[in-house]
Amino acid sequence: MRALFAVLIVVAMFLPTAALGDEPSRDQLLDEAIALIGVERLVHSIVDITTRDLYRFEIPEERLSRMTEEELAGYEANVEQQRRFQDAYREILKRDLSTREIEKEVIRPLLDRTYSTAELRELVAFLKSDSGVTTAALLPELTAGWLTHPSGIFRRASVGAVPKAEEAVRTDRQRARWTMADMRSIATATEAWAVDHGRYPAAGSVEELALLLSPTYIKGMSHEDRWGNPFHYSVSEDGMHYRVVSSGSDGQLEWDSDMISRERVTEQRAMLNWEADIIYENGTFIQYPLESRPGGKPKRQKQ
Repeated sequence: MRALFAVLIVVAMFLPTAALGDEPSRDQLLDEAIALIGVERLVHSIVDITTRDLYRFEIPEERLSRMTEEELAGYEANVEQQRRFQDAYREILKRDLSTREIEKEVIRPLLDRTYSTAELRELVAFLKSDSGVTTAALLPELTAGWLTHPSGIFRRASVGAVPKAEEAVRTDRQRARWTMADMRSIATATEAWAVDHGRYPAAGSVEELALLLSPTYIKGMSHEDRWGNPFHYSVSEDGMHYRVVSSGSDGQLEWDSDMISRERVTEQRAMLNWEADIIYENGTFIQYPLESRPGGKPKRQKQ
């Protein structure tokens, strides 16, 4: 009997833990990891961090020192009113945020798709350790603390990003308009050449076109759009149709942009992005950026 017990003990030592019924299921591991993270504490801490300076504004000490007593009292009352509003907003936000929903719809699916079962075991073991407990407590600061850090890291970057973004959009808008003006000039010269020759120039590129048009019909003809990409010129075999194309801000010509239409195109396409090609065909823009809506057809001019 003693020998039998000895054998059973030895065998049990080599059996997988799951066979003994002690191995938690994946769902149990997820539940335990979520409990150790503390979703409600995590959410409320992040709310505290992201709203602590929501309506903060500061007046330089030099200006404060020049305030009258009445002005200073008004300033302090305004600061106090904003502080009370911020506190009320924060508490209402905490109350109305459903941490159960966040756990169900965000945290649990994220853990489930990120970690294997073995990794979940390791995560749970870590969260139970002293380092894990400390890390869980630091999670709000680690994820959102930089947003409102006293050094103003995010505030400086966000304030600086606004004019840069406006400049980027403004620059693309200007480049599109200047490009379209250059394309009109090329088209005007092309149409003038056609008046004299009864057909549009049979040029295989914008460089060849410039040789035919300059200097009689145009002086200083642009070979590139305002993004620095070459213009594309194409003409139909019968010389009755032509097209001038800019490849837009990305410099990538769309597959059908240089295909001449056999019939006059009446539909105009206003594109929502600056990467789209700008296409001028037979006296009108048939594709252009929405924010740079073109005018009408250039007049034929005989030089």
